[in-house]
Amino acid sequence: MTLTSAEIESQLFQAEAHLAKLQQKQHSDAREDLLAPAASADRVDVDSSNSAATIELYRRAKLAQDRLECFELKRSLLAVLPSFNLDEIPAKNPAQEISLAVSICSCLGILLLQYQYRLEGPESSARFAALQDWYAHLHGVTRQTALCLFRSRIHQVSFPDEEGCHILQRVFSLDLGDDKTVAEENDQLNLRMNQRQIREFSEISRCLIELQIVHDALQATQRHKGPDQPHTKTTFRLPYSWRLDIVDELCRPIAKRLRYHFLEERTAILSGTNNSTRSSHDNSHIECLPEWLFRYLRETTDKGIYSLILEGLQPLIHSVMDSLFLRRLVESTMDEEDLSQQRCEERDSNFHHPSPRRTIHHLYKQYHSQSSSYYLREIVRMARHALRSKSFFAHPDVVGRDCRNCLIVKRGIEQLFLFDDFVREKETEKSSEAATSDVKPQRLVDIFLSSNDGLFQWWLEEERHGAIAVLRECAASTLSSFQSLRKTVRDSDDMDNSLKNISASPHSKQQPPLFPPVSELFVALIHSARKKSNSFSDFQPQNIYLSNVIGPLCSEFLDLVHGEASMLRKRLLARSKSGSGIPLDNELTVNVLEWIGIINGTHIASAILNSCHNEGAKNEILERVSLSMERMRDAMVDDFVSAFVETVVMERAKFASYIMRCPFLLSQPHLEHVPDHRRGQRDSRGNNGGIPSSLHLSTDLNDSYHVLSIAVRACHASLSTVKNMTSSQSNSNSICQLLTYGALIVEDALSKSLSQKLLDIAIDPQGMTPEIHLAGAQQFRYDAMSFVSLFSSTPAVNDGTGPIDRVATASRLMSLSSSQLQQLKEILFDLSSSSTNRRSLFGGSSTMDVEDDSRLSCRLDADSFYSDERVMVEAENMLAAKGFHALALEEALSIINRRV
Repeated sequence: MTLTSAEIESQLFQAEAHLAKLQQKQHSDAREDLLAPAASADRVDVDSSNSAATIELYRRAKLAQDRLECFELKRSLLAVLPSFNLDEIPAKNPAQEISLAVSICSCLGILLLQYQYRLEGPESSARFAALQDWYAHLHGVTRQTALCLFRSRIHQVSFPDEEGCHILQRVFSLDLGDDKTVAEENDQLNLRMNQRQIREFSEISRCLIELQIVHDALQATQRHKGPDQPHTKTTFRLPYSWRLDIVDELCRPIAKRLRYHFLEERTAILSGTNNSTRSSHDNSHIECLPEWLFRYLRETTDKGIYSLILEGLQPLIHSVMDSLFLRRLVESTMDEEDLSQQRCEERDSNFHHPSPRRTIHHLYKQYHSQSSSYYLREIVRMARHALRSKSFFAHPDVVGRDCRNCLIVKRGIEQLFLFDDFVREKETEKSSEAATSDVKPQRLVDIFLSSNDGLFQWWLEEERHGAIAVLRECAASTLSSFQSLRKTVRDSDDMDNSLKNISASPHSKQQPPLFPPVSELFVALIHSARKKSNSFSDFQPQNIYLSNVIGPLCSEFLDLVHGEASMLRKRLLARSKSGSGIPLDNELTVNVLEWIGIINGTHIASAILNSCHNEGAKNEILERVSLSMERMRDAMVDDFVSAFVETVVMERAKFASYIMRCPFLLSQPHLEHVPDHRRGQRDSRGNNGGIPSSLHLSTDLNDSYHVLSIAVRACHASLSTVKNMTSSQSNSNSICQLLTYGALIVEDALSKSLSQKLLDIAIDPQGMTPEIHLAGAQQFRYDAMSFVSLFSSTPAVNDGTGPIDRVATASRLMSLSSSQLQQLKEILFDLSSSSTNRRSLFGGSSTMDVEDDSRLSCRLDADSFYSDERVMVEAENMLAAKGFHALALEEALSIINRRV
């Protein structure tokens, strides 16, 4: 009676379960024998006989299983082989012959993949080993034949020329099932092959890919063979020695030309005829080797081979994998796996062997978009081989004491960085997942530069000295251009017209740039240096480059900026030829614009350093330099404002005398008539909030107002230039934030500094003004609002909470009419009195029943408001409703109490 496979499996499981029970029972009986040896003597004979029978049953079941596995392997092999009909292949048709051989190899490989971990018996394992030997021999012969056929076809289309790449791309994307498509491709491309050759070429390409995919799947499972090597999702990786045959064949013509042109590996005939000139040729152009080599590789890649791999070869690989695995392997093998699904699952759980489905899944992920990275890795290896063969970075004409010129090795190193950038740009063109680390191309700067300590240190020193020298040269030319600009404007006949042109025409030739050229050059040098730093794959050479090149370059830039700021301060404080101490209009305008430019340049440099610090790994030197750059920028703003306000405005424009006169001005009940003979009548002020039109700006403020208006007008001219320049650009917001920083921060700092001085007059923290009369308050409000109107058009300073708004609010409060002030004071007096709870609970008399005159003569005490939080909040809300929210409650009470 012949047992079926299911019955044999069932008996095998029963025998194993029975044997486990007997072993467990034997262990329990052994423990009982230690306690009662006499009682267990009767069970020895019975247990021995049962154990021997079970072992015999288990041996027979294992033998039956071995024969069944061998039978299943033979049956699967016989089911595959008869499907190939050798008689249908036409004579002298190598494409169909190789296609048949690849199909047999694929079926054998799939069969081996199915039974990789399912065979345990000696007979079935021997059959499996014989099948492996057959597959290895057949695969080797078939692979060599397919490579020779593919090699002859690409030679026929003149690959790697641009036309040959275009032909191959169309062949790779050809649909073999549609004869009409093949005919159309032949007509459109005007190929050098007929329709039959086109089909053969496409079939050979698919066969070569399919042959390698199945072989790689088998190699992957064999690498994980054994229970001591668990197979998980992260363990399956293509080995470092993995080769992609079809890409190797595409790289072969490139390598052949490279050897001919750059390594002089020529035929015997050519080498014999050119033997006399070969030695001179080797030494005469060694300095051009990196440039010519990388140019050839870039041009070859850009002419069409990279697009051929991305758009032609990679989709072909995906198509072959889909048709092979999804159709043949997954669907056709699931029925075979279901016969012993429970058994296989138990083995997978115990030994962690990779199942065919899992192997296919991981292999598909590894093959996904690997061809382009593989090609880039190969051309990098070609370049590495050429440079090493010529010993370029060890050649006596290139490096060392006897070298012809140090620029040769510097140009060679620059070519390394350029080619690495080219390779990285090509890697980013892929829209799919990134390649694995084993397939990614190496970086030439790691191979030839950072690994050579002596060359690396010498190059770092040259980089540092070169960058600093270029920066210093640009700084010198920048300073001389500023000198010529000032001379041109000073010699102008019409100074007022010059100021008008600078303010009205942002693109005037006389206007200084938005930031100095030295800052622009510094940003370019930082960008280039950061790009070189990121070219190294290891953090150590990156940090070394940052410390030795970028750090000293930033320090040099800070020194140049500090020197320029010191020079601008001296020119700002220098007395004019008239001897008045107040700068001329054109000189002041140019000076303010130069301050804005140098602040803009430092701000842009700081922003670039911050972006570099945020993108890459943290570096302490870069972080400290970035912080120093920001502090330098803020210090220049403070330096300009202090020099301009404290010296030019306060001292020379007599604003300090006005501050000293203000306590007397506010204390005067009546003002003297001042004749209207202000400075040229050229200072127009806006709406001053209903102040009597008979008032004019105080005489001692004419110069202060005029000087400040020149500075503010220069800020507005810079903002207008940026607005006109960035109006048509898509990234105008980010550019405006960088280029408008200097003008906005200067205007904001000027408004805060001047407003704080006017606010001190109104608040009177020193007690210099015990009484404020209406006439003096109105004059002070007119003066204050004249300065406030200069800054009213800038959103950055007109936010409603700054000192400029507090000055406007305080001046309006102190200049209220008597009736308005009386009403406000009564309301506040009632609020403060309610906190003392003086009124009778039942409506009786109270101490608050006093005359209005007595109530007005009383001072408002801030403590009566602060003692009751509810009353304080009501008072603040009431002041805010009246439009005095910019002042604190204590400040408003101080002004109200001093007003008479």
